[in-house]
Amino acid sequence: MNSQNELVGKINIKKVLLAFRNFFISSYYCQLISFVSLLLLVRFLKPFDFGIVALGTFFFSIGQQLTEFGTEKALIYRQSSSDNIIYTHTFIQLLLASCHFFLSLFLLAFVNHFYGKEVSYAMLMLTVGRVLQSFGSTSRSMLEKELHFGRISAINIISSTFSLIVLIILARIGFGYWVILLSGIGTGLVNVFLQNLGYVLCYHRNVFRIQKVSRDGIFWFWRYCKPMWLGAQTTTVVLQYDKFIIGTFLGKEMLGFYDVANKYARYALNGIMVIASKITLSVYAKIQKLQNELENLFTLMLKLVFRIVFPIFLVLIVCAKEAILVLAGEKWLTVAPLLQILLTAFFILSLNEEISAFFFGIGSPVSITKYWLVIAFLMIPLVPLGTIFLGIKGAALAVIFAWFIGITTAFTYVKRFVNINLIDIMVRPISIGIITVIIGLFYLNRLFIYSLIFNFIFKIIFTLTLFFLLLIIFDKERTSKDIKKVLKAFSWNR
Repeated sequence: MNSQNELVGKINIKKVLLAFRNFFISSYYCQLISFVSLLLLVRFLKPFDFGIVALGTFFFSIGQQLTEFGTEKALIYRQSSSDNIIYTHTFIQLLLASCHFFLSLFLLAFVNHFYGKEVSYAMLMLTVGRVLQSFGSTSRSMLEKELHFGRISAINIISSTFSLIVLIILARIGFGYWVILLSGIGTGLVNVFLQNLGYVLCYHRNVFRIQKVSRDGIFWFWRYCKPMWLGAQTTTVVLQYDKFIIGTFLGKEMLGFYDVANKYARYALNGIMVIASKITLSVYAKIQKLQNELENLFTLMLKLVFRIVFPIFLVLIVCAKEAILVLAGEKWLTVAPLLQILLTAFFILSLNEEISAFFFGIGSPVSITKYWLVIAFLMIPLVPLGTIFLGIKGAALAVIFAWFIGITTAFTYVKRFVNINLIDIMVRPISIGIITVIIGLFYLNRLFIYSLIFNFIFKIIFTLTLFFLLLIIFDKERTSKDIKKVLKAFSWNR
């Protein structure tokens, strides 16, 4: 029986790696489209426009988190999903989105009075987008649950391409900050249509029938999601509170610079693990009782962070100034030192993506709530203090400190479920990374070869080469073994 269970686990891990290989290209296409959209936006919009949307996002997130129960994760976690459970999930999603809309209407007068009508419009439009997405969330969750990432890939490619086309048209007309909001609404409509179409084609049934909503299903979702609701209340603090404080104390323009630096850091570092965690969540749920397979998969994903995400982090630390000049232009040069600070926060956040997928998959969302509460309690006093005494950089440093303590706490909870050797995975890459950054910042920054773009490319190549060369020299055996393991995994055929 145990051997059969292990075989099931191995098949699932094989399937997850195949899904990752196939899903990776399409998802990175979407990431590329989002990045191109950002490059266009920084050319057409002012920092003040980004500040308006960032503040609107903060107030939007208040209502979102009050009505966020993590029911999508619960649906993926549940081993078997009957029609009644699926219809119940759709009903809950629509109900929560409607409650969010009315909460936004309640906040409208306050936001309009203290932060201006532009911020209130941004909040309301983002809420409308959330209501639209609720019509397709069940379909998407079911496709993810059964690892139908081929269909999801097609949906992502079509919707992101549509979003870019709408954004270019609106930006050329001169819609200002409305470009961000309206392109998001358009993308939401396309996503809802395609997600429901993909579900119907895959399962040959409708996503919702009101008469099939189950009372027992509602209570099951409530029992599973109660801890996640508490954790969701910390999300606004953890992910948006710093922007609120900067916008309130330093103004919308400074918030715009901070928000753009956030976006660059997120696109650079978070993309890989966001994609990976979407796939591994489904597999953690399927192998939740098989400790060895859980341990192997989680260890593999941590190694992915320190073999792929970490080198990208190092490159951007060394090349931040050149990256901003090449990608955004001189008017955004203020962002460069801020980007170097925020990159550290988003590297830590990339670890959180996989940790969260692990806890959701094994049915322990309360563990996420615990370490997110630690982060939130640290950020509430530290971000205002950092902003008052050190300005915008102080806020960023406070975020890094809070996330570092929070993720350290998270790993103590992970070790209660699986045995992982963090020192073996992390210490050598981090030590080598520090050496690489020191050489890069104090040697490469003194060089200027031919042109800005050539200098930028040279620094990227030099930094990556130096890091992997040192890694091979000081950790040759382990690095070679990890590379062979990943290549073997990704060479599997259907």
